[in-house]
Amino acid sequence: MSAMQGTEHEEAPTWRSAVERRLDATEAALVELGEGLTTRRLAIRDDEGLERIVADVDGDTAELRVGFGEAPERSAVVLFATTETAARRAELGEGLGVQLWARGSLLVELCLWSDADGRCRPSVHLYPDR
Repeated sequence: MSAMQGTEHEEAPTWRSAVERRLDATEAALVELGEGLTTRRLAIRDDEGLERIVADVDGDTAELRVGFGEAPERSAVVLFATTETAARRAELGEGLGVQLWARGSLLVELCLWSDADGRCRPSVHLYPDR
């Protein structure tokens, strides 16, 4: 028996143990992933590497964006929900909305905001000149 053969037999259990540990860790990760994925941002890219679908939570605002193109010329549909006060109208609180963006410009916004009395206030904004 050569020295090389002895080394191969001695390394086999170490190699096998390493593979088994990695397999166990992989199986545990798959079980955890099967129960749910938790993150603050999830982006799905197309074949060219551009983000086409993005789910994002930033502060008190959650967004789901589906679009195409690169910034600043991106076109997208944005669905949002926020619990923060609307910056442009301090009397409005949490809200839901849909925005349509074309070539980097917001063109249409449909929103539903709650006011200080708890009533829902719908609003539609059209920005055709952008």
